[in-house]
Amino acid sequence: MKLASPVYVDRIAASTQEKFGGLRHVKQATDGELFDMRNLSSEAYPLLQTRAKRWSRDLVHDTDKTVYGFCAVDGDLVWSAGDVTQCGMTAGRNDSCATTATAKRYARLNRYVVVMPDKVYFHLYDDFYWTSGSLELKHTAQEGYACFKDGTLAGVPAAANALSISDVEAQKHFGGLEAGDTVTISGCSDRKNNVTAIIREIEFGGTSSVELRFDENLFTIPEGATEFKEPNAVTVCRTVPDMDGVFEHDNRLWGYKGSAVYCSKLGNPFVWNTYDDTATASWFTDVLSEGDITGGCSYGGYPTFFKENAILKVYGSIPSEFRVSEVTAHGVKAGCDLTLAEAEGVLFYLSPTGVCAYTGGMPSVVSREAFDDDWLVSGTAGSDGRCYHLSAETCDGERVMLVYDASRRVWYREDDACAVGWGYVDETLYFMDPDGVVWATRKFDDNATEEDAVPWMAEFGDFTAGTTRKKAVSKIEIRAAVSGRMHVYISYDGGEWKECYATNAMNKKTVTVPIRPRRADHFRLKLEGEGACTVYSIATYKYVGSSK
Repeated sequence: MKLASPVYVDRIAASTQEKFGGLRHVKQATDGELFDMRNLSSEAYPLLQTRAKRWSRDLVHDTDKTVYGFCAVDGDLVWSAGDVTQCGMTAGRNDSCATTATAKRYARLNRYVVVMPDKVYFHLYDDFYWTSGSLELKHTAQEGYACFKDGTLAGVPAAANALSISDVEAQKHFGGLEAGDTVTISGCSDRKNNVTAIIREIEFGGTSSVELRFDENLFTIPEGATEFKEPNAVTVCRTVPDMDGVFEHDNRLWGYKGSAVYCSKLGNPFVWNTYDDTATASWFTDVLSEGDITGGCSYGGYPTFFKENAILKVYGSIPSEFRVSEVTAHGVKAGCDLTLAEAEGVLFYLSPTGVCAYTGGMPSVVSREAFDDDWLVSGTAGSDGRCYHLSAETCDGERVMLVYDASRRVWYREDDACAVGWGYVDETLYFMDPDGVVWATRKFDDNATEEDAVPWMAEFGDFTAGTTRKKAVSKIEIRAAVSGRMHVYISYDGGEWKECYATNAMNKKTVTVPIRPRRADHFRLKLEGEGACTVYSIATYKYVGSSK
């Protein structure tokens, strides 16, 4: 906001700016608007203030390892680097498991954290220790150790419904199976016994035998016999579908790949293909409209999926009622599913037309006033509940860390930090960079290191005084509090920057910046420095002359 410009007897007009908006990195930026900036924040909005220092800790000490993902859950951090994924920073309670060298997606369900596409999990055991394992289960019984037979079901004799496996590894591999799981049986000499079915009961005998019981007459047994000893090596497996993304909603995991949508069994991250007619069953559908699904999350009480040009919601509370509703709208840009994050109850994401805000109706582009629609090409995002933090790559190949204050509706640019992933735990926002260093908004453990003095910059748009006539600046007055150092620069008609003032640390006061008058069509101001700084007002004194 600018105050009225009094004109003195010497024809010098004074204008004072006491309110500073956010980023306006567009050609339309005018007097007093911030065309570019570094490391400013909205904490003291509408004043101009530098961001707070970050805290960091190196969690991947091997510099040759590439970081493939990062998140935060249950007060702990999870990250994937090289061929390993680790959960937890504290020695004695953390765990790690082997994963592939590919980009990762994480989701939490109750005490489980699942890692895709590797289909592994971490489990919070006894409220303290993390343990890991595979979501999938597979065991191949040795030749002659599998037997199809008549069994029982609910204590009643049942025909051709049981598979008994008696090799020494059976209990080790099948210990994770439960009644209600769906398994696939393959490798049988009679192809009719190669089936996918739901386990109705499971019984462990002694230390080396397992009996799986299914619906009656599922298997083929020679006529007149009560059992058939399978001569082949029989494989039993519980599978999880390949998915590009996964998230939790209403005590289920939901995922997608291509045009397919999946959800797990209620409360169970291991079971994805049990399609019986129960309220706890898993579910699957194929969305046949054009384009692949590019992102998904839980929002507004619904599992919500995105294509580049569409938004899909899944309605219903049980699998038999699930249905997909699709509307044409700005969706998530391909490869930008990690830009989905919620702040102030609004869901933000990077679309093909800029950053969008979605509240359940039609999304709107909220970045157009701050930068061009095609400026950002990819990124990852996190939220502290109030601000949407976006680490992105620009069309010029640069990295930018942007922050959108959802309550004040203004954008700020911080630095060029690159975030592989984000997490928010205990009122602390984390991100991990490609080198395996985790950064946070406050000190998060005794091994964290505080950032050095933060370099900052504020470049204003062209000052034109609302006229095409030539004008000259005689002086500038800046009211500010500086803890490090501040430099003031001026540029005329797009020319080189010339330093006209510098100051060290000072308490809040007004300083006068003397300017040698020079006639120009327009001029720009730039403030630059290191350390904390708050600018309360900027007053410019200028003379407007003729158009020549």
